Amino acid sequence: MSAQPDVSASQPVCVRAGTLTRISNDYFEGTCLIFVRDPTVPVLTPGTFYRRYFEIQLQGRFKQAPERFFIGMELSEVLRLSMMARGISNTLFSFVRSYEPDIDVSFGSKDKVGVDFELPHLVAPLFKGCDIVVETPDGEALPTLGTDITGGRTHPKGGRPMRIRLDCTYTICTFSTCIDLFAWKVKGTPVGDVDAAEDELWENGSAHSALFPQAAEDEPEFDEGYGPLLSSEAAVDYEVALLDVACIEARLDEAAALALARGVYSESQWDKLSDELASGVTSTATCLTIIERELLAPRPIDVLVEVVRTECMLRLRKAFEREVVRVTGRPPSNEAMNAFIFVQLARSHSKNISGEWLIGEHLFVPLAAPSATAHGDSWPLIKYVERARERAEQPVDADREPALEHAVQLDAWLRQAWLREREKVLEAAAAFRRSPDEAAASAPAVFGAELPDGGFRVWLDPPPPRQRSEHRVNAVCVRKLRQAFRGSPAHFETRLFLLLHRYAALFGPNGGEGRGWQLATPPPAMDALTTDFGVHAECFASPMNRRQPRFCSAFSDTDVAFGSSGNFFGAARRGVLAGWQSAECGPPYDDELMEMAVEVLSHELSRREAEGSAHAGSFVLVVPDWRTSPPSRFWRAVQASPHLSRVLVLDKEAHRYVEGFQHQASSARTRFVQGETATLCIWMQNQAGRAAYPVTEEKLEKQREAWNLPPRLPGL
Repeated sequence: MSAQPDVSASQPVCVRAGTLTRISNDYFEGTCLIFVRDPTVPVLTPGTFYRRYFEIQLQGRFKQAPERFFIGMELSEVLRLSMMARGISNTLFSFVRSYEPDIDVSFGSKDKVGVDFELPHLVAPLFKGCDIVVETPDGEALPTLGTDITGGRTHPKGGRPMRIRLDCTYTICTFSTCIDLFAWKVKGTPVGDVDAAEDELWENGSAHSALFPQAAEDEPEFDEGYGPLLSSEAAVDYEVALLDVACIEARLDEAAALALARGVYSESQWDKLSDELASGVTSTATCLTIIERELLAPRPIDVLVEVVRTECMLRLRKAFEREVVRVTGRPPSNEAMNAFIFVQLARSHSKNISGEWLIGEHLFVPLAAPSATAHGDSWPLIKYVERARERAEQPVDADREPALEHAVQLDAWLRQAWLREREKVLEAAAAFRRSPDEAAASAPAVFGAELPDGGFRVWLDPPPPRQRSEHRVNAVCVRKLRQAFRGSPAHFETRLFLLLHRYAALFGPNGGEGRGWQLATPPPAMDALTTDFGVHAECFASPMNRRQPRFCSAFSDTDVAFGSSGNFFGAARRGVLAGWQSAECGPPYDDELMEMAVEVLSHELSRREAEGSAHAGSFVLVVPDWRTSPPSRFWRAVQASPHLSRVLVLDKEAHRYVEGFQHQASSARTRFVQGETATLCIWMQNQAGRAAYPVTEEKLEKQREAWNLPPRLPGL
């Protein structure tokens, strides 16, 4: 999703697929989202087998509660229907009106002739014309726009009307199971499927959409005179520019190249598929679905390599601990190894020397040269060597130790050891590829089973020695992962095991390690960021803890199957951020890594302004308060950015994060934990972003309240 400025009453607003539009007027305040469903991911209407193709979601609060609200849509051009099609359709809609007299529907006049001509339109009472209405009282978690919203209630025929409450937030969804914009067809009409492009049903124009209050005695009809909800004076014209076919085509090109490089498809197979695509036998979306599912299909080799990868990481961690003791005389500080890994991942992806998607090595990445920091080759280990010194039993003696020299020495050793383990992983993968049948015969099988509480368990049989063979996730997490999964359902369990095994290897075998790197913005705060600032993406998340439909995460090869765009720095280099107008950015808490993130965001915002684009850009950094004296390099980068808009300080005792391993099955309810310091919420925006998402005191106060949570909060 992306976002636009508040709806203007004086001129049309062009809304592209996935665009969040802020709404604020006398009747309503909230956010509207119009988007086209990805045809490669089937989303069914609740309780049916009908696909949802085109969807409108509206979320916000009513400022007034008139007796009746109507929803309406009107096309700006006449429809080109044959006499037979018009007659059959009018008969059908006459039947609909007899069943529900408050609905007014018309295909309009044949031509724009005379003052009384009528445009095609549909008007219905708000809660009857919508498919899903979720009423959320204050204090409860809001549904996330852009996701598969279910539940709620509608206005039943003959039942008691659903009254609007001013103390609730409403999430209203309406979708179409017949308008397929990717295929440019209207499906399931009385005369069968209609190819809109060939039959020229309508000319290029716009869809005029409005919500408006109406007196009880008035007849329902599309009329701007009632003061529509979507603006204070006139309804909004939504240009019919919803399709982003270029995005699907780009994904197809990338998937085809990867399929050929990996050997999933031969040249002749791809030529055949290309011919079917060119002749219209198959669609772009169908072709993409076929290739991506083949690419995401896990092989026995993938499981074997992941086991070897984990073994190498465990061996490296133990060797590093021994080396730190040998050099410094004391064990390493907690998280020293994790900090090294995260910094190497960031450097590798930002300098384009890591593997892409399913090709290459994504944990033991090739090592890039250190960034030009004050500590040089010692970063990030210098921080943890100094921390261990501070906690020494005899700090006076520790002060005499050459901390910088130790850090440089340990960095050199760790780099050499890292490259040795990397070679072992690559050699194992190459050996398995040379003998795929032998590898398949020796690979452990992946099994999965639902737990009594709705969670899920995956395990290997036979279990590999010296490492975990089982992982568990709770019911909330497994439901999220199933909804986001892009592969075949038959491959879900194996993909889930590979995902969880990778993150277990990343954070180490000790139970307390890694939690701090996985802390997340709490749901109430993220929901407020979406409502107030149009946030629709997360720059640093994981498939397990993400809250937004678009997100980046540590890895591509294990995470893409669950909707990730891959590593943030690699995604930024590939231009992914160009499609993000408003995002939350909570990088791992490392000074160099946070500085790199600020530079990426500042560069993206400057690029948009240099192009003279009105493309709004707004990023909310969520980081620890490291405004030390002297200030950290990260904070100096923030202050130097021309796009710094506002800073909110959350006191240490007045805010909590989502606990880092919330996805594990042992978590019965969401647990919130305090950070080690205060937290900064930093808004970086270009000029269009400031206009679209002004940072007001009222919105900042909502953020303060949303972060101030107890350790446990039922229902989240």
